[in-house]
Amino acid sequence: MSGEIICEAAEITGGQCRPVEVHICEDRPVRIYLNGTLAGAFETCTVDMEALAYGYLLCEGLVAPASGIKSLKIKIKIKGDIITVEADPVASPSPAQAQFPGVDAGLIFERYVSLNRYSPLCRSTGATHCAVLFTAYGGAVSSAEDLHAFGAVSKAIGKAMLNGYDPGICFLLFTGRATPWTIRAAANAGVPLVVCCSPPSGGAITAARKTGVGLVCVPGPGWMAVFNGDHLLTGLPEPSSMQAVWPMSPGTI
Repeated sequence: MSGEIICEAAEITGGQCRPVEVHICEDRPVRIYLNGTLAGAFETCTVDMEALAYGYLLCEGLVAPASGIKSLKIKIKIKGDIITVEADPVASPSPAQAQFPGVDAGLIFERYVSLNRYSPLCRSTGATHCAVLFTAYGGAVSSAEDLHAFGAVSKAIGKAMLNGYDPGICFLLFTGRATPWTIRAAANAGVPLVVCCSPPSGGAITAARKTGVGLVCVPGPGWMAVFNGDHLLTGLPEPSSMQAVWPMSPGTI
C-alpha cells in the first residue's frame, strides 16, 4: 500500500521470540515554499502531497479559499522533500459563504463509527490519524491520513478544494483532539463545524467561540459534548434539568 513500508522485527510473546514483518507508516520531512518563501517544514506521510501543500497553505490563511478556486492560479511542484507552490497570496482570506443546513446529531454518531472505513493506512500500520469532510447529509467529500492530525486535516481540506468542493456545506470529522490551529484552519477554509474524537484543548474552545466555528467532541459511540455551535446541530434532545442547556452560555469554557 502506498505510504507504508515493511520492516523486519523480533516479536516477543509468550516467552518466545520469532522474526516478523511489520507494516510501518512511511514518513519523511518536507518543506513547503510559497512563491519562493518557506511556509512550513514538518514530517509527513508520503501520500496526497499536493493536497497537503494546498490544504496546509489554505489552513494557515496564506492562499485563497475554495470559493475562488476556479479563478485561482496555482501551481504545485514536488521534487524530493521540497514542495513549491506558486499562487496569489491573500492577506486576509474570506471563508466560503455557502449556507450550512445543519447536521443531525445521530448522523454524526453514524459517521464516527464509520471512520475506520476511511483509514486503510491506520488499519495496516496503526500509526496514522484520519480526517474526513462529510456533507451535512452524510456523504464523504474527501478523506486523508497522516502521522499527525493537522496533516490529515490539511490533506482532507486540500483534496476537497482542489477537486472543486465547497467546504461551507461540510463538517470535518477527525481523530485526535482539536487545538487552536484546527479551529483557525476550519475558519480559514470556511468549514462551519469541527468534530474531534478526543477532548479539545481549552484554547480550541476559546478559538471556536471567537471565530464562530462549531466544535463538537465524540470520544465514543453514543456520547457527545457540544462546546460551540449547537445551532448547527439538529435532533438534539431536550435538556433533562430545569436549567436550559441550549443555547450555551458564551462566557464559560
